[in-house]
Amino acid sequence: MTVQCPSCKAVLNEQDKFCSYCRTPLSKQTENDSMTNETGVDVLMKNAGSNKIAVIKVVRDLTSLGLKEAKDLVDSAPQTVVRNVTKTDGQRYKDLLEREGAFIELKDSGKMPVATFTDAERDAFLSDRKATNASGCMIFILLPIALTCLWWLL
Repeated sequence: MTVQCPSCKAVLNEQDKFCSYCRTPLSKQTENDSMTNETGVDVLMKNAGSNKIAVIKVVRDLTSLGLKEAKDLVDSAPQTVVRNVTKTDGQRYKDLLEREGAFIELKDSGKMPVATFTDAERDAFLSDRKATNASGCMIFILLPIALTCLWWLL
């Protein structure tokens, strides 16, 4: 039986305790999540109700948005407040918002596609990533040197 790594999405044996690619520890919860492959629910606010200030406070607590962003989200209902959370968290968020007078609907997020790839594809991806990171890093090394040379010339 196989499981999927939560960080790099590599397909591994269920006996593995760590991902052989990215060294992420695999737990029983990770194995269960990767086998069901469910993404959860979206919390959709249909209407903010009459007590918008209280709803804005709850939205700020749930989403870590600023005051203006949370107010804009509440004013522009129907809007998705939180995406892709577990069903229990979605129900809890729904209860909190409905307690303040908002009209909430939970929508199924659907299933995420399972990303499976071979060792050769993973190695090619990692080598491209290393090449990209190395060239970006060179700018931070060469830019101060070039600026210093220009300063000396002027």
